[in-house]
Amino acid sequence: MNNIIIAYKIRDNNTGLFSEGGINPKFSKNGKTWSTEGHCKAHLTLLKERNVKIPNNWEIVILTYDNTDDCVLSTAHELAERKAKK
Repeated sequence: MNNIIIAYKIRDNNTGLFSEGGINPKFSKNGKTWSTEGHCKAHLTLLKERNVKIPNNWEIVILTYDNTDDCVLSTAHELAERKAKK
């Protein structure tokens, strides 16, 4: 059985925070997690179709983790904290 899970988030590189999704996305420490790259990119496409400007400092972050771990998104939290402290 494959225990590796891949998830996707949108991060603002200036703040280190993650998008919460939606048409007027807010950003937070945890943000929204998309289960596939296609869903994440579809969200960005929807924003473009609604004439929402997507800044160059946004990036898609690919998270991989073992679903047997107790702290599933620790990597995402660590990245957000490091970026926020800069």
